[in-house]
Amino acid sequence: MSSLPLSERTYLLVEDEYFTASELMACLEEAGARVLGPVAHLDHALEILSHIQAVDAAILDINLQGEMVYPFVDGLLERNIATVFVSGYEPDDIPQRYRALPSFQKPVDNVALIARLLAL
Repeated sequence: MSSLPLSERTYLLVEDEYFTASELMACLEEAGARVLGPVAHLDHALEILSHIQAVDAAILDINLQGEMVYPFVDGLLERNIATVFVSGYEPDDIPQRYRALPSFQKPVDNVALIARLLAL
């Protein structure tokens, strides 16, 4: 067994900003995770929703090129897939029904993100 904290775990990354996606991927992979994505468009995220298999969680930006990711979140929650927001939005800007989901503001504290992913 690996000593990396996220080894044996798989995360779906939905992020449209290239540098943010690259940083998150590097953080997760350095912690031992397998990363699917990044997915940068809402229509693509919705398209792959029916094909998602065995992911430990989805890490999502809230706004993908001007489209809100909430329809995708609903699909994830219906499939009991843990969801974590990584966004520039303030917590009060997130609709009430999604506020209980873990949320991190950009730029992300990688140590806190990994700790939260471990707790899911």
